[in-house]
Amino acid sequence: MIKFIWKFFTKTSLTFWLLILIFTTLTTGSFYSKFDYHFFDLLNNNRVINWFVDYGFSEFYKSWWLLLLFILMALLAFNTFACTTERIINLTKRKKELNKRSFFTLLCPSLIHIAFILTLCGHLITYLTIEHVRYPIQLNDVITLPNHEEIKITDIKAFNYDNSTYLKDRLRDAEVTVQSLSDQDKRLYKIKFLDPVYTGNYFFHIDVAKNKEVFKTPDPGTTVCNRAEVKKTEKILPQFFLLYTYDPGLKIVMVFIFIIFILMIWFYLNTRKTQKA
Repeated sequence: MIKFIWKFFTKTSLTFWLLILIFTTLTTGSFYSKFDYHFFDLLNNNRVINWFVDYGFSEFYKSWWLLLLFILMALLAFNTFACTTERIINLTKRKKELNKRSFFTLLCPSLIHIAFILTLCGHLITYLTIEHVRYPIQLNDVITLPNHEEIKITDIKAFNYDNSTYLKDRLRDAEVTVQSLSDQDKRLYKIKFLDPVYTGNYFFHIDVAKNKEVFKTPDPGTTVCNRAEVKKTEKILPQFFLLYTYDPGLKIVMVFIFIIFILMIWFYLNTRKTQKA
């Protein structure tokens, strides 16, 4: 029975049909996501298991395709492992017939598949262990992070588009300065929208409330008319958020994607030399 199951998973035809099913599932899921974006957007702030417990299982008619996708990806990973193992065994039997360069070149696709499986494992670790917290922040706020470190918001700056553009008075960028209170050095981190900070253990990003896009500094004594009322306005900052992300799977993913990249270049260069020869 075990031998039959193993032989079943070593079939490349199974790989083909799994890829077709994964594509179909993703296409189906894209329609669900399109019509209920906010429901699936909650995945960005939760571990997958927590999301299913809190939201997914109670509305399974919308989330069923995600569970199916995880099952299909697991089957694809095992299918890839089985096919790769069989290929390495067969290649090892021919090792004496090949020189070292030819053997390693032929081994490259199998190594790429192994790296692919490990990349999937990194993604799985991310889905199961990621910590993502969104803190509303004000100047001089002191925040205790999930890892019990304390930080202080020492500065918040907002930058508008120039008055010469059609986007004047609209937020262009922002910079939040964070000071670590748990370090002896009291290190400072400056975070911008497209310039997050990696501390060595976790990431800091910043975000802004979508309903407060304007950062306007009116001239002294001017008023703003808002249909029903006229009132003095002051310099108003939008509501900013500090995003804390701890993702232990990211390093694994990045390392093995880099390995895949190097192995693909090696395989391409060596097969090209063989074809020219």
